[in-house]
This record gives sequence, C-alpha cells and structure tokens, in this order.
Amino acid sequence: MAEAITREMVDLMLDYERLNRQTALIESQLESHQLRVAVTEARYRTGQGSTTSMIGLWQRMEDLAVRGSEKRIEQDQIKRALEILTGETDPIF
Repeated sequence: MAEAITREMVDLMLDYERLNRQTALIESQLESHQLRVAVTEARYRTGQGSTTSMIGLWQRMEDLAVRGSEKRIEQDQIKRALEILTGETDPIF
C-alpha cells in the first residue's frame, strides 16, 4: 500500500513538473505573440494589413491564453490530489 501511494505521488510530481514546463513555454509564446500583435496592430491602424489577419492574430493570442489557463488548472488539480494523499494543506510547491 505504501509503495503504491509513493508511486502515485512520484507520478503526480512528474506530471506537475511537466505541466510547469508546458505552462512556461505557453507563457513565453504568449508574450512573444503579444509583441507581434502590438506591432501588427500599429501597422493595421495606419492602413497596412487586413482585418482577416488581425482576427487570426487575436484568435491565436486568445488560444494561447486559454491553453495557459488550462495548464494552471491541471496543476491545481494535481496539488489537490497531493494534498489528499499526504494530508498536507501546503505541499512543497
């Protein structure tokens, strides 16, 4: 029983770390994309570029933000699972 709990905790910790890396990557992509959108919006306001391309850029920005939120939610779920397994209300995160 203790071995199974330990294995589950290790798996949860590995999942948490994987999600942490994925979240950092998405946040980096979002930051870069936001800069691109800002530059493209400035050009768009001066008549350069199309509405269709701006909509695509805005949609991509929204998609990245949603993906980041989903990863953070998954991390919170893992934290709760670890709290239940360990009985600790503040795991080592």
